[in-house]
Amino acid sequence: MLNAGVTGELSQISNKLGVPQGSVISPFLFNVYMHELDTFIISLGKKSLTLVSADDVSKREAAKEYNKLMKKFSTRQLASILKEYGSTKAMRDALKRLKKEHYDK
Repeated sequence: MLNAGVTGELSQISNKLGVPQGSVISPFLFNVYMHELDTFIISLGKKSLTLVSADDVSKREAAKEYNKLMKKFSTRQLASILKEYGSTKAMRDALKRLKKEHYDK
């Protein structure tokens, strides 16, 4: 297969080096050559997926906590929050303090 050569317009060209383009064996040899790269890329993907998923869990938990905090201080809860803190200034200060604590975590 490697010595088959390439047929031109009226003649046959024989190459001493390499695999002729369009040869039946060239896709097979390419896959043999690229197998090492494929396995390396797959292993990298598996490693990064485990790192990303662990990071995503912590991000989701942080977002959930932040959403709880913002829901507590939403306009729907305004009457109960004002009652709890006594004034709008105390409410704003509490929200500022709680946000800082959240970001520090």
